[in-house]
Amino acid sequence: WTPDGDAVFLELQRSLPEARDALNWLFSHLSVMPGAPNLQLLRDQFQARFLQRNNEAQPLRIIHLSDLHLGSPIAQRRLPRVKQLIQQLSDDLGDSAPIVPVVTGDLMDTPNDSHLDAVRDFLDFLHGVGSEAPVVVLGNHDVRKDGWLGKDLQSALRIPVDRVRWFEQSRVGFACFNSVRGGKLACGSIDEREYMDIAQELDREPEFARNFALGALLHHHPIPVAHPSWLKQPWYERLLGKNFEKTDALENSEQFMSWLKARRIGLVLHGHKHIPRVETHGAMTIVGCGSSVGKVETVQAGST
Repeated sequence: WTPDGDAVFLELQRSLPEARDALNWLFSHLSVMPGAPNLQLLRDQFQARFLQRNNEAQPLRIIHLSDLHLGSPIAQRRLPRVKQLIQQLSDDLGDSAPIVPVVTGDLMDTPNDSHLDAVRDFLDFLHGVGSEAPVVVLGNHDVRKDGWLGKDLQSALRIPVDRVRWFEQSRVGFACFNSVRGGKLACGSIDEREYMDIAQELDREPEFARNFALGALLHHHPIPVAHPSWLKQPWYERLLGKNFEKTDALENSEQFMSWLKARRIGLVLHGHKHIPRVETHGAMTIVGCGSSVGKVETVQAGST
């Protein structure tokens, strides 16, 4: 405002770095304006520089990884090559937009401290290839011995995970579900407490939840995964057929899909089956990563 009573309202962004940038610009311009400032000119310049720029969402590049099973012989043998491919991909994407690595579970082959050290090293690598910190959810192998028996939460609890991660410049949010809190054997489950925790985090940012594109991350597949022709199934899977599918599926998956639909979530990223797939389910896109180290049996021996 001016001593003559003229005033202008200039809107700041919620992001602290962007707000600081705008305030620095504003005060530097006011300091060089002779006499009473031209508020109309100031507002037009401010909006052109900050508001119009910020109304255009930046693309968000997602590097989706899953089922690395660090500590297993396959992972130890192939991880150097996998890291090289991830680095090449990051270089190809360039720095024109933010890059976020997303890992949808089974970082470790079985939960123990030596495998946790390998996970820490790999997450540190991902910090270096992405402009954003990696987003991680846990898989059954991260909390159960060999993915099936008992629980060893001590190692898994030391893996940094998010509830909801917002990317303000890209207008994107990820709801991160823990599908291994419940369930038995390789099954997954999302209980009432999990829904409440995620809902509470989303509702803390109601403007983001209403206006951002929303995705969900979890380890287990929310709808069945078709077996491709290249897959070599173990004998026990062939013997049990559809009964085996029940031993590694997501319990109450229909409830989960209904919850996502009610929350306007249009993208799901998952792992678990080691089979890559992209499918649409109504208005929702579902992406299964497969195993990023190729930990899957194939009909043609030696292929990945």
